[in-house]
Amino acid sequence: MEETPAPDQPNERKRLYFLLININLFDNNEELSLEEQLRGTKIFLSLLIISLSIAVFFTSFNVHTNTVIIQSPNEHNFEKLSIQYSTTLSCPCTRNAIRHDQFLSFNISYHPICTSQFVNQTFISSLMEFNMSNYYPLDYRIMAASHFQIIALLCRTIKQMVSDVLEEFTTTYMITNKALFHNIFNVQVAALVEQLKTTTMANIKHINDFLWFNIFQNRLVSGLRTNYYIQTIPGSTTSFYYISGYANWNNTCNCALNDNCVHQAGIYNLTGRRNLHTPYIFGNLTDVRYLLLTIPGVMVGCLPYNSILASTLECFYNQSCIEQIQLFLRGFSLVKTLSSSRFEHNTTVSDLLDQLFIELWNPIINFTGYFHMCSPLSCTYSYDRRFNLFYAIITTISLFGGLKTILYFSTLALLILIQRIRNCKNVRNTNDETSTIDQTHNINRSELLTICLTSLCLVL
Repeated sequence: MEETPAPDQPNERKRLYFLLININLFDNNEELSLEEQLRGTKIFLSLLIISLSIAVFFTSFNVHTNTVIIQSPNEHNFEKLSIQYSTTLSCPCTRNAIRHDQFLSFNISYHPICTSQFVNQTFISSLMEFNMSNYYPLDYRIMAASHFQIIALLCRTIKQMVSDVLEEFTTTYMITNKALFHNIFNVQVAALVEQLKTTTMANIKHINDFLWFNIFQNRLVSGLRTNYYIQTIPGSTTSFYYISGYANWNNTCNCALNDNCVHQAGIYNLTGRRNLHTPYIFGNLTDVRYLLLTIPGVMVGCLPYNSILASTLECFYNQSCIEQIQLFLRGFSLVKTLSSSRFEHNTTVSDLLDQLFIELWNPIINFTGYFHMCSPLSCTYSYDRRFNLFYAIITTISLFGGLKTILYFSTLALLILIQRIRNCKNVRNTNDETSTIDQTHNINRSELLTICLTSLCLVL
C-alpha cells in the first residue's frame, strides 16, 4: 500500500501567505488598477483591525453596571448580600410599621437592695418600737425603719413605673421602608433603648422633685419630731413650737430653711430632747461623749426621705457592720449582707434613684423577628464590572457593520482621489513637454491651460 506523501509545510505557508496578500475587496471597481485595489484592501483591513481593537479596548475597560433582583430572600441571603453589596442593596419591607415587641424585649435586673431582706416587711416591722421618736435625733434607731420603708417604696414604685413604660414602649412601632442591615439595625435599636432609659430617668426624677418640693413647701412635720418638735405643757393649752437644726461642716443647717440638713447617723446613749426652750443644734461636739457607734455612710436629718437619699449602703455590704448594729437593733439578725453590684459601695441612694435602681437593662434584640416582620418580597442590588468580555464582544459586533461600511467607502474615496491627483499631474507634465516646442509664443496659453486642467481635476 502506497503511503500518501505528507504535505509540504513551507509550501502551505507560502500558499496561505499568497492568498492573504492577494485579497482584493475592490476588484469590482474598474476605475482602479489591480495594484491600487490590492493596496486599498490592505489599507481598509488595517484600518478595520485598528478600529475594532480600539473599540474592544475601550468597551472592555468601560464601567458597566449590572442590576440583579433576588426574589423572596431569606435572612441568610440578606445578611450575605448586605455585606457584599452594602451600598446598592435595597429590600423594601412588606410591613413598614413593626411593633417594638416583635424584635426587642428586656430582662431588667435591679440593685440587690430591692430584692434583699432589707425591704421585707417583717424586717422593717422588727425595727419599729413604741415611742421611737423619743430617741435622740442623731440616733439611727429613730429612722432605721423609715429608711427601709422608703427604700422598699422606691423599689416597688420604680419597678411598676418601669414596667408601665416598657409596656407602652413595646406596643409602639418602628417605621422602616426597607430592611435595615444587621449592624444598622443594632445601632438604631441601641439608640431607641438609650432614649427610653434617658426619658424614663428624667420623668421619674421630675416626679420625685415635684413631690419633694410639695413636702418641703408645705412644712410637713415629721412624726419622728426630727424637723420640728412641739412641747405641750400638761394642763395648759399653751404649746411651744421648735425648729430643729443640724451641725453641718461648721455651719448650722436649719430645717425650716433647708430640706437637706443631714448628719452622720450613730447609736447614742441619749434619749429625749434637751434645751427645749431654745432652738437646739444637733451634732454639736458635746454630743460625741454620748456616741456609742458610728454607722458608716448612713445619714439622719430633718426628714427620713432626704436623709436616706444622702446615705450610702456601704455598711450593709459589710457583715461586721451589720453585726455591730445587731447589738442595738435586734431586727438586723434577720438580714444578710448585700450581694455585689455594678455600683460602688459608697454610691448614694440618690444616685441609685437617678439610675432607677437598675443594675442592667439587658435589652434582648432579635434581628430574626424584625426581618420576619419586614418580610421583603425581593431585593435589588447592582454592581460595576470593568472587564466584561461578553459585553465587549456584543458591542464590537454591533459596531462592525457600520464601521466596515464607513471604512470601505472612505478607503475607496481616498484611492479614487489619489488616482485623480496623479492623473492631473500626468496631464500637467504632458502639457509642460508640449509647451517647450514653442515656448516663446505659447507660454501664456500653456500655463493657462495647465491651471484650468488642475482646477478641473481638483473639483472632480
